[in-house]
Amino acid sequence: VGAKISHVVSGSFSAGDLAFSTNANTSSGGDNTTEKMRITSAGNVGIGTTSPGSMLEVDDTNAVIESNASANGSGVAWFKMSDEGTSKWALGLSKNASLSGSDFHIFEDASSNSPRFTVKDGGSVGIGTTDPKEKLHVEGNTRTDGTFLVEDQNTDFHMIKLTSADGSSDYDVGLHFQ
Repeated sequence: VGAKISHVVSGSFSAGDLAFSTNANTSSGGDNTTEKMRITSAGNVGIGTTSPGSMLEVDDTNAVIESNASANGSGVAWFKMSDEGTSKWALGLSKNASLSGSDFHIFEDASSNSPRFTVKDGGSVGIGTTDPKEKLHVEGNTRTDGTFLVEDQNTDFHMIKLTSADGSSDYDVGLHFQ
């Protein structure tokens, strides 16, 4: 037997699960299948487990779930969260409009094309921008309750630099500590 789908009795005869089994050993005869996936009578799906505790449970030493936007051009590879059918949050890769498929995004409104948080290919992080100009780029007001630490591992020179919003004024204005 190469593969099979079985009814697994759960409680009474009419209640049960569906078990999906495959046989990796094609050289032996008989039924040497092992269960790979189960759909319980409650509707939970388990891959690598016979008793999934949620709608989808994946159990393995390396439980990797891959979402692949394989189409050339536009497309998405993301996980979307909705509240009563209304799209709320999404995270993943988006190759729509001007967004790069190699960047990671978190969208507040998963139906929009305006990410709230972006990690660029290369590590720069943008909050409120999809094109961070530095390792951390925050578009909009920020607030820090606690210590704000500026540290440079390469020199004894530390500086906070203030620049105009449009970048046209580049003055060494601000606080300079040595």
